[in-house]
Amino acid sequence: MIYTIQFSLSKKTIEYDPKANSFFSILDLADKAGVDIRRGCRSGHCGTCSVPLISGSVEHIFGDKMETDCPAHILTCSFKPKSNLIIEA
Repeated sequence: MIYTIQFSLSKKTIEYDPKANSFFSILDLADKAGVDIRRGCRSGHCGTCSVPLISGSVEHIFGDKMETDCPAHILTCSFKPKSNLIIEA
C-alpha cells in the first residue's frame, strides 16, 4: 500500500511506499520533497523536529515505543507513516 503525506503549511503532498522506503523517516521524506522542517540531532533526543500531526498514524522507525509530551506532535526524525498523514509543516 502507498501512503500520502500532506504537508499542510508548504502545500506539498508526497507518496510513501513502505516496502521501498522502510527506513526513511518523515524528516527524510520532507527533505526529499523540499519541505523545510527544523532539525537538530536527527535521533529523537532534542525535539527540534517536532511538528503537529493533524491526522493519520505513525510508528517508530525501529519499532521502539517512544512517548512524546503531546500526543498530537511527532518527532519527524524518528517516525515513519503507518497511514496517510497530514502534518503541519
